[in-house]
Amino acid sequence: MLLVAGTSEQLTANTEQNSKASREMTEAVQEISEGAATQLSQIQLASGAFREIKDTLELCQSSRLSHVCLADQYGNR
Repeated sequence: MLLVAGTSEQLTANTEQNSKASREMTEAVQEISEGAATQLSQIQLASGAFREIKDTLELCQSSRLSHVCLADQYGNR
């Protein structure tokens, strides 16, 4: 009977340990997911900014007064 009680206690301890580890992993995955979402948002913003700069440069390159065009676009006149 002592062996059964010891085994039962060990199973309970293992179950509690596994539950704790599972919760910690879930929290870690959530943090990683939130970080990835933040990075994706930053990448999308940067991509939009680069696209706008590229479009502006293409527009200004087609102009004979490209330095004036850039100054007008970015308020650096």
